[in-house]
Amino acid sequence: MKENRSTLNKSTHNRFRLVSWLYTAVIVLLVLCFTYTVWFSFAVVSDDGMLPSLKDGDIIMYNKLAIYFGGIDRSDVLIFNDENGNISLGRVIALSNEKIQISANKTYINGILLDESGYYTGTVADMEQMLIPEGFVFVMPDNRNAVSLSTEAMLISVNDIVGIAALRVSPLNRIGVFA
Repeated sequence: MKENRSTLNKSTHNRFRLVSWLYTAVIVLLVLCFTYTVWFSFAVVSDDGMLPSLKDGDIIMYNKLAIYFGGIDRSDVLIFNDENGNISLGRVIALSNEKIQISANKTYINGILLDESGYYTGTVADMEQMLIPEGFVFVMPDNRNAVSLSTEAMLISVNDIVGIAALRVSPLNRIGVFA
């Protein structure tokens, strides 16, 4: 009789472990689905406008909630809907209510030289001082030779921002976090 009781306890214990494992797996799956659909998403870089930070074909993971909870900071790499409705990338150069001016390939924010040595390459035409309106940010690509720049295209409404780049996930030899 003692053997039957032991067999019954082992059977019940194994069933409990299986149910516990399945319950955990379902919870993990739900958290991953929530994370992917609500918090993070992925984008493929389709040009060389963000060289050297990002290359054509790189895959980045971006944080869709950061714009609501963390805010937008200068030098963030934004994913946004451009004037044609396409997803584009750009680095935040100036924030709302700041004055930007570009002269001799140098960018000034409120009259102070912006240090872009960590990411900026190329040359860009001079731009008269401009006040960034409330609810907008001013973005530019890192590789300013690669694209045609227009003031209207670089002035982005915060309503058009999809997210902030968080991690380069591909190619594997270039995985990295955006600071």
